[in-house]
Amino acid sequence: KVNTIHFPHFKIDDHYFRSVKKAGLLFGRGGSSINSINQVDNIDYYSLESILITNNFPDPHQLDSIIKQGKHKWTIFSYHHFFPKNSNEHKLSESGKYNNSYTITPETFKKQIRLIRNSGYWIAPVSTIGKYIWEKENSEIRTSRYSNLIFLTIISKLDGNIYNQPLTIEFSTPAKKVKISGSSTDGVYDNRNGKIYFNALPNKEVTIEIIE
Repeated sequence: KVNTIHFPHFKIDDHYFRSVKKAGLLFGRGGSSINSINQVDNIDYYSLESILITNNFPDPHQLDSIIKQGKHKWTIFSYHHFFPKNSNEHKLSESGKYNNSYTITPETFKKQIRLIRNSGYWIAPVSTIGKYIWEKENSEIRTSRYSNLIFLTIISKLDGNIYNQPLTIEFSTPAKKVKISGSSTDGVYDNRNGKIYFNALPNKEVTIEIIE
């Protein structure tokens, strides 16, 4: 199901918001610029800002700066066309006929994604991240304990058929080994720094077993 609409050259008004919501869409990506980053604590889900990627922006230094500015925020990169260097389309974009084009090579794209990934960012589609943030804002964690078992549930009143993204749980414990069951990332975890991370779906009970 389509959850996101993109409208880079469209004037937003009340009619737009009514139409988008009536259609059942959850997110809208609006205009692009070179410095638009969404603040997580103040998001307009129907008018998300994005950073426009062109044939000459960003260079590696600029991308590194964007990554550093985007910590704890939601950065959306707007890509358009990918053409190999030997293609006619790429040659035209580099001919100087246009001040900017929305064309980059697959090699440049791979380098950019590698730098973003290696900086510790989560890379995912707009709808996936949007659902995650909305779920997080509208959920609470409930736990109970019996012996060496901890039962954890993320309580959410949102529609589980729509908002179905696993949320990341940070579990702090002095235990050396912990078993996670019922999550999206089950397994036995060796605790090396006092914290264990796992992903859990809303309204699904997770069992945390302290092994040692």
